[in-house]
Amino acid sequence: MPRFFYTAKKTPSEIVEGYIEAASESECLSKLANEGYFPISIRQEERPDNILSVYSAHEQELALFTRQLSALVGSGIDILSALKAISKQPGSSRLRRVVNDLQGKIRSGRSFSESLASYPEYFSAIYTALIRAGEASGKIGDVLKSLADFMEKEQDFRVKVRTALIYPFFVIAVAAAALFILLGYAVPRIVSVFKGLEHALPLPTQALISVSSFIRSYSIMIVIVAVVFIWLILYLVGSTKKGALIWDTLILKTLFIGELTVKSDTARLTRTLSLLLSSGVPITSSLDIAYSVIKNSVLKEELIKIKHNIRNGMSFSSCLRDCKFFPPLAVNIISTGEESGRLEEALGRIARDYDADVERMLAVFTRMLEPSIILVIGVVVGAVVISILMPVFQMNLFIK
Repeated sequence: MPRFFYTAKKTPSEIVEGYIEAASESECLSKLANEGYFPISIRQEERPDNILSVYSAHEQELALFTRQLSALVGSGIDILSALKAISKQPGSSRLRRVVNDLQGKIRSGRSFSESLASYPEYFSAIYTALIRAGEASGKIGDVLKSLADFMEKEQDFRVKVRTALIYPFFVIAVAAAALFILLGYAVPRIVSVFKGLEHALPLPTQALISVSSFIRSYSIMIVIVAVVFIWLILYLVGSTKKGALIWDTLILKTLFIGELTVKSDTARLTRTLSLLLSSGVPITSSLDIAYSVIKNSVLKEELIKIKHNIRNGMSFSSCLRDCKFFPPLAVNIISTGEESGRLEEALGRIARDYDADVERMLAVFTRMLEPSIILVIGVVVGAVVISILMPVFQMNLFIK
């Protein structure tokens, strides 16, 4: 479902920004009205052609840009001069064009945050809101440093998750392809020598020949059906709200995977909220902005309920207690943070703890998955070998 970046008035003096999912602009406006917002502008998020470029090169470029800007501003250089210095650095031509455009907008009288908001496909609502808060407080240098640290931690977190999951799934894909080739093309040649035997073949060998003949006869159809099935699942999950909710509900109910999903999304949410609150962004605006960091659609729906309840006067921790997926330990820590007036510190502690938990769970998962894959492959190959050798043993018995 498309996402829209919006700027809206919550009160006559308070402007909020964020992302919202909607099928069309009219539905987006309707949702904002239901939230009690008066829309100023909405823009559909641009979908990049290359997903990998967004989640790797794009984020690395932006993190480096933020770190360089933080260092320059922290040394006493004004924003415009800092941007001019960065634009002369070697790097992506796309980023250089954006930086040059930002300089032009600032020279025309716009603030830095207003200029960044012109590029929602490049600078997220979180980024823009933090810069606006830094401008308001006069601590833009500190905010940029915190933002650079935040982006680097997010990158490290994603890299660890991907690194832990890519290898096992690559092994599974290679093993499945090897088994498909073995049964479809290698086995028929081996078992063809048994077709002229007068006595009946053992049942496992007959089953192997039947499976092998089916794969050989319908190999193209099997591949087409598999590709269409995978595409259909991806389409339903990625393009329809109902499909995404059904899939994400199954994910949350899956042993181990569900706990891993909750903890990883909790880490992202609390880390983002900690940064926003410590920069002076109000809790309701922070939740609006942090909505986009949640990956699971079921948890996103829970977050929407939490936002409504907070606007109705409930505390953050009380709202979380009504959420059946949010970890009770995290709720207790947040409650303590609210009572002590140090909520952002409590959220940061939760993020660090859950990052460590996710990293530990991924390490355990990969250590268990690799021998399990080898065991399954060994059992399948062993069954194939035994099925092929059984007629040979049977022939020896008849000869004797």
